[in-house]
Amino acid sequence: MQLKSVFALSTLALSLAVSACGEGEGDSAKIPVTVSDFEVRLNPAPGRPAAGYGLVKGAAGLGIKGAFSPEAGRIEMHIMEKSGEGMRMKKVDLLTIDSDNTLRFEPGGRHLMIFDIADGATDDGQLQINLSLDDNTTLSLFAEVN
Repeated sequence: MQLKSVFALSTLALSLAVSACGEGEGDSAKIPVTVSDFEVRLNPAPGRPAAGYGLVKGAAGLGIKGAFSPEAGRIEMHIMEKSGEGMRMKKVDLLTIDSDNTLRFEPGGRHLMIFDIADGATDDGQLQINLSLDDNTTLSLFAEVN
């Protein structure tokens, strides 16, 4: 992992742990929000969106209400749902951390669709992604690009 990622994730975990311990009631307010294993898989077809996967840990019920990147045109959150005999993607505006205090973005499940990545944005092997949480904080991370 590059130094930039280690620093960003360490700073992120510390700042979110401090803010999560501030206000709120019960044990869930004391659970820091952290991210790990985030990656962006570029689509081999030109002009098609990339996909984002990784793990968010935090208080059960905390929501992610959106994602954005200064290096992409837009990011959408998607889920997979049964449609007839197959599966289809569905865009959603809110995903919540599960009762086991995790929210996993993974192939075939919840994931990020990343559109219009700027030319050269992934040359260093990383893409900045910001997750907007429903407690009005933003979780910033650098995802490895594959």
